[in-house]
Amino acid sequence: KLLAIEKSDTVRDQILGAVARMILAANGDQNLNVPTDPMVEGLLQALPIKADPMELTPVVCALEAYVPKMSDAHLKAVLKNIGQISVDFGKTMEDETKLGITRIMQRIQKERGDALSVLDSEEQQAVQAACLV
Repeated sequence: KLLAIEKSDTVRDQILGAVARMILAANGDQNLNVPTDPMVEGLLQALPIKADPMELTPVVCALEAYVPKMSDAHLKAVLKNIGQISVDFGKTMEDETKLGITRIMQRIQKERGDALSVLDSEEQQAVQAACLV
């Protein structure tokens, strides 16, 4: 709800990145028993990242493990967000972001390859250019 009233896309993106970092931390610590599914659901509902492509990195890294059980609608939102960020920032994108995109796209292609058809040709070309393979 707080994100709905936030007017700055950059601030929204940073909040989404922070939530993604919390998911990564919770999933990476076996001694921490924090349910991440509600955080993942909130993150998916709050997409897209718009103004800060660096915040896409923790988001796609956090969501990579959830690709198999993501709804088609959420997967489409993730793919469209990756596509749009790749179109808008492809030439200036950091290698860390490209690596995150590469990893989640490989996972999507392997496990949910049919979903890739949601990207238009411009998005497909931009995502391919962003991938580090």
